[in-house]
Amino acid sequence: MALQYDDRTFDERMYDLLEVTEYRRMESGEDREAAFRLRYNAYRREDFIDEHEDGQATDYLDEKPNTRTYGIFVVGELAGSIRISVVTSECPECCSMVTNPEVIAPKLEQGLVLIDPSRFVADPRLAREFPELPFLTMRVPSMASEHYGADECLSLVRKEHHAFYKRVFRSKPIAEPATYSGVKFETQLMSTTVSVIRDDVARRYPFFQSTYLERRALFGPASLMPGIEESRTKIAA
Repeated sequence: MALQYDDRTFDERMYDLLEVTEYRRMESGEDREAAFRLRYNAYRREDFIDEHEDGQATDYLDEKPNTRTYGIFVVGELAGSIRISVVTSECPECCSMVTNPEVIAPKLEQGLVLIDPSRFVADPRLAREFPELPFLTMRVPSMASEHYGADECLSLVRKEHHAFYKRVFRSKPIAEPATYSGVKFETQLMSTTVSVIRDDVARRYPFFQSTYLERRALFGPASLMPGIEESRTKIAA
C-alpha cells in the first residue's frame, strides 16, 4: 500500500507514516522468528553471513537479559527490525563490548548507561516503498535512550553508513574499525550523547520526540532492566 505524499514536507510525510506504523517488542515465538528471518535475508542478500538451514540469523546476545528485538510494522507489514541492548556495569553484554571493549569498559566503570543498537535490517520491497524507513527505525534507539535515562547512544556501523549517523545523530567515531564474529563486514563504533539527541536532533527532526506512554508501552518499566535504577528514569511528556 503506497501513501500519496504530493508536495508534503519531509516532516509531514514522517508524521503521516507514524499514523500507520506500529512498534512492537518481538517476544512471541512467531514474532522472533519473523525478525530473525528478516535479519537473515537482509544479511544473505549482501553475503554478510553464511547460509543456515533454518533461515534465521541469531547470536548469543539475543538471549541476554539486557537485550530486546523490536519490529517496525508499516501498514501491518514487518518493514524493519532493530535490536537494542541497554548496557550497564551490571549487564555489559552488547555488540560494541565485543568489538571494542577497550572503549566500552571504561565508560561502564564511570557508571554510564549506554544504548547499543544493532541488527538494523529492512525488508527491501518496503524500504523502496517507504524511503523514510531508516528514520522510523531509528526512533527506537532514540526512545530507548530517553526511557532508560542513558548517557550515550552508540552506533556500530559500516563505513558507508557513517554519513547518515553523523548527519542525523551527530555521531562521532570513537574507536578504530573492527569486525564482529559471524559477519563479513568491518564496523566502526560511533557515539553521541543523549542530550544531543534530546535537544539538537529532536529540534531538527521533531518526529523523533515521543511521550512517556509510548515509551512505556514499547519498553515496559525501565527499572526492570538490569542495572537501571528507578531514580535514573523519570516520567516525561
